[in-house]
This record gives sequence, structure tokens and C-alpha cells, in this order.
Amino acid sequence: MLVCMLSLANFFVYSPLVKAEEANVQQEVYLSFDPSGLKSVEVGKEIGLSLLVENVRQLAGVGLEIKYDPGVLECLPVKQEQPLEPGEVFKQNYFPVKNEVDAKNGILRFAALVELPFKDGFSGTGTLVKMKFKAVKPGDTVLSVTDNELEPVKEGDKINGKVKEELKVEVIPLAEEGTPTVSPSPATGQESPGGGGSLPAGTGTQPGNVTGTTGTTPGQSPISQPKKDETGKKAETGSKTGVPEQVYFSDLLPTHWAFQEVNILVKKGFVKGYQDGTFKPQQNISRQEFAVLIGRIASFESKAISNYSLSYKDADQIVGWARPSVAAATYLKILQGDAEGKFNPQAPISRAEIAAVLIRLINKEKEATQLQPGEILFSDLKNHWAKEYILLAKKLQLVNGFADGSFKPQGQASRAEVAAMLVRLLKYRQLI
Repeated sequence: MLVCMLSLANFFVYSPLVKAEEANVQQEVYLSFDPSGLKSVEVGKEIGLSLLVENVRQLAGVGLEIKYDPGVLECLPVKQEQPLEPGEVFKQNYFPVKNEVDAKNGILRFAALVELPFKDGFSGTGTLVKMKFKAVKPGDTVLSVTDNELEPVKEGDKINGKVKEELKVEVIPLAEEGTPTVSPSPATGQESPGGGGSLPAGTGTQPGNVTGTTGTTPGQSPISQPKKDETGKKAETGSKTGVPEQVYFSDLLPTHWAFQEVNILVKKGFVKGYQDGTFKPQQNISRQEFAVLIGRIASFESKAISNYSLSYKDADQIVGWARPSVAAATYLKILQGDAEGKFNPQAPISRAEIAAVLIRLINKEKEATQLQPGEILFSDLKNHWAKEYILLAKKLQLVNGFADGSFKPQGQASRAEVAAMLVRLLKYRQLI
């Protein structure tokens, strides 16, 4: 299957193999990428990867073909203008045979002898090759070893290399908090609550059974807080980390009510600004963007549940960089779809949805259902499906209402509100 690649049987004509004097040995060894699993990288950034061989005995030579998507990643020279750098498997007197990249088709080809002249080869676990890529375009790609030939020292022996797992690479836009550079779609009135049950589009009624979260990671999540006229202006200014004055955006002056909160989160790497130097504090956040935020802060997007199969009718509209977070949030019943079975990934998320998610993330949903309605009231929560969530979130000082006594549950949350809510939640969990 190798194209334009010599067989290792031909490679070894340059160095005689050790003649076998005892029974032939057949080895089954694993090849694995480091890092493994899912790797995320922003457009324009570089990523270094390695391919390892595990528990091999007397390895004499290697032939590899590695495939990637050239539309998403660009292979960069690692050492001496070569696309692949030999790892510690190869000794100082190793013999290179092939080291090239087919940039058009996204194929890396490498072949080399571990040492020349021949002695003992390599035994153990070690790096075969190192490679470096630059993320050039948002999207998903898989790095896979499409062919491998592992030659043993002793003639007649055999080494079968099996790849443990392909490496998935997710390239996300540089602008925003790892989310799309395009603005979220305008308000559509479509709201779906997070956590089990769904809210019919354009309504504010209880969506039915709102089930509790199952094992959510506590203490982390973003969103919902005061706009300019909210009493929530008290939004916890200042923090134990201090205000990172070095972070400035052209549209977020130190006088802005959420300046400190935004700076804290930027410094922690949870949110970012845009390439033009702005933060766009008043811009809304979509449901899929929100899923990425809570995934990043609660750290559940890196778990196996991020591969949970999505059955939403509009699952194909969820962009690649958001799918792991949406999948994890769906599995944990933190975010779900509407009555029609849609997730509405580009619809702006509402303040009510966010309040519910915050409560689920700190495992307080049972407490919300037991809350006495008369404890804290907003003028516009009568018969609203998220009433208990909002009241408990207010009681825990995670959300605030407006000066007129309303909460505006169907209102869309801005990026500034998200930042303020994140900081409040992190403080509640004593993480800052």
C-alpha cells in the first residue's frame, strides 16, 4: 500500500541481518501517538507530535507512512529541513533511507535503520519519529499510520506493529474563546433548557421533566449576569488574582463593569478576544459556544464522553470544534435539545438556560427543586420552567436581576455577562 516507498527488505540490503540460530520469534507491538486521544490547537499555532513504539525487542529498522489532512494542517520541518525527526529509537550511527512529505496529499514517509553497522538494534519503549504541524484552517483531522514495517535484528523473526489509536486533531479559530469567528445567529426565540427535558421554541413554559445532572464536574461554568442596568453590577469586582492590567481590548475599557472579570478569565486562558483587538462584550453567545466554554472550565470535554454519539436532528450543524463539548454536555444532561429533537447550535443561549446549567454544574439541582418559591422573587418568573434554578442561583449569588426587579429569563446573555458569571462561579467553588 505504500506509494513511492521502498520495502524495508530492500533497506536492509545495506546491512546484513543477524542469522537466526534458534527458533524464530514473532512480536506483537503497539505504535501510539503522543499526545494521544483528542488534541485541540488554534489556527496559526504549531503543534508537536511524536509516534512511539512500545515494548519492542531488537528492532533493526522502521518504515512508516503517516496520513493527515493538508487542508487543516501544514507539516513543518522539524530538524535540518526534514519533515520528521528520528527519535531515541535511532542511535547516532543510524542510517536514513527516506524522510519526505507529500504536502499536496498529506502523507509523511519515513524509513531508516536503527544503526549501521549492525549490532543489537533497539529494545524497549521509545520515540520513533517527531513531527510538527501548523494549524492552517478550522476543522477536524485524524493522524493515522496507514502503513508500518518493523524489521527485527534476527533474520526470520517478525515484528507486527499495531496502532493503538488514531490521533484526532481539532483546529479551532483564533478569535473568541475557541469558537467561531462568525457572530452568533440573531435571536430566534428558540430556547432549550439545559438538562433533561426540552423547551418548545419561542415559549417560556416548563418543558416537562427537567432531570438532574448525572455526575457533572462541579464548580465550573460560564454565563448570565447583569447588563448595564442590572443590579448585578456588583458582579464581584476584584479577585484574589488581582486585575491583570496588561490585558486590554479596544472596546473594553477599565471603566466597563465587567473589565476585571474578563481580564481574570483571559489571564486563565478560558476566554480570548478577537484578532482585531476587540472583545465584543455586548455580543451574544450561541449554544454551541456556551458548550465549549463550560467544557473548557469543567474539563469534561477531554473525557471519553466527548465521543458520545449525538442524535439531534440538526447534529450536522454543530461545528467540529464544538462537537466534543456538546456531546459531553448532552451525555451529562447539562445541555439538551428542544421538543423537536434539535440542539439549535447557533441560537443565542438565554439567561434562564444559563442559570439552570450553573446549578447543574455544582450539583445543586435537587436543592433547587426543594426551594421555597417565596424566598427570592423576580417579577417575571411566574410559571417559568427555570424559576427554581434562577432563584437558587440568585440565593447563591451566582446571578443578579435588573434594577426594575425583573430577571429577563428569555433575554440573551452577552460575552460580558458570561465572563462575570464565570468569575462568580469560580469564586463560589473557591477556585480563585
